[in-house]
Amino acid sequence: VSAIQEWTAPWNHFSIFITCLLPPSLLILGKSQDGLRNFQLSAEPLFIITILILGALNIILSDNRNMSLHGMGLFLLSGIFPFISTRLLCDSLRKQSLLLGFFATIYIFVCLFGFYELFKGSGINLFSGNPIPAGSLIILLSIGPMIKAQRSPEKLEFYLWLSSLCAGVTLLILIGKKGPLVALLFMAIFLAVFFLKNITKIVAISSATILSAGFLIKIGRLNDLQKILEGKEWVYSIYFRLENYFYGFHIFKKHPLMGTGFPSQIANYYQDYQQYFPEKIILREYIQFIEQINAFENTALTMLVEMGGLMSGTYIMLVLFCSLRLIQVISKTPHRRCDLGFIMAGLIGFFVHSMTYDSLRFPNLNFIFHSILAMTLGLANSYSKTTKSPNFFLNPEKTI
Repeated sequence: VSAIQEWTAPWNHFSIFITCLLPPSLLILGKSQDGLRNFQLSAEPLFIITILILGALNIILSDNRNMSLHGMGLFLLSGIFPFISTRLLCDSLRKQSLLLGFFATIYIFVCLFGFYELFKGSGINLFSGNPIPAGSLIILLSIGPMIKAQRSPEKLEFYLWLSSLCAGVTLLILIGKKGPLVALLFMAIFLAVFFLKNITKIVAISSATILSAGFLIKIGRLNDLQKILEGKEWVYSIYFRLENYFYGFHIFKKHPLMGTGFPSQIANYYQDYQQYFPEKIILREYIQFIEQINAFENTALTMLVEMGGLMSGTYIMLVLFCSLRLIQVISKTPHRRCDLGFIMAGLIGFFVHSMTYDSLRFPNLNFIFHSILAMTLGLANSYSKTTKSPNFFLNPEKTI
């Protein structure tokens, strides 16, 4: 992130190339001989190749090629190529466990740095220059310590990982943004539904809801009912976000297949736009808002409008393919159910938070998300080859 935002050319381009493009290139070359000998066409490489081709076409057909060359190029370099690297490199349970350990270690470092920023009084930004993606960074990396805690052979190690998770939750609250708190609530509800039963589940969900409402009140988000009823303050911004859906669909109808380019100047399409909430927001203010941020503040909507229906559909199919593959394998190996629960909780939290801003514009989140996505596919393939049933609380395995 620092290289992209602060370094000058050509050093920023060189650092991105070394970090994102060189590893998968070397891995592909290293495994090409064996791959050609045992080549087998499958859905995974087809998705990747299709996304790369559609990404190139998105740049060529963009309303602003120079802007899309940087935006789409960075998306592919920091997302799709790390996916390839992780998929080729982490091809065994031992390597996948090391990757989880890496995520857990980075999570602890990020939490420590977050408290350092807090005590310094600079705000919790976590290398992104923005507190909103800082929440997503904690949510994604939390998959590591959640699984490490579940796999801990010793009570001391278990409580250390549990303490680190509590520190992350504290940071999410102290960030003071609605998005991370809503994502945290959905994660808590999912984990309660996934792991708990009957009355315990109801108590857990109710407690999570009450605590979340309490935290929102504490940071002053719900403490003025009159302003909410009058449509002021943050509710006013909700109408801007709702208007984004209609404005996005207005643009999508003009470029349904290939999109406008990722990114592009979306404010250029308001001339023939009919506003949906004219009684709540002024069109001139809304256009100024769009011109200023040049984003829909919603990852799914941004992808659909700027990447187009073809690339967005292919990308969503890749995400679903990886997730459903893990779910399918876990259903046949129920002793791995905890891993599935924690991975899905982190991904659900990230997806929910991504509905409030354009998460995949941030290369660090893009990198980690696609690495986790590739890891889920690797875990599914590894789990399908083993039927060993570890109990990490009572009889910890030494093989992982």
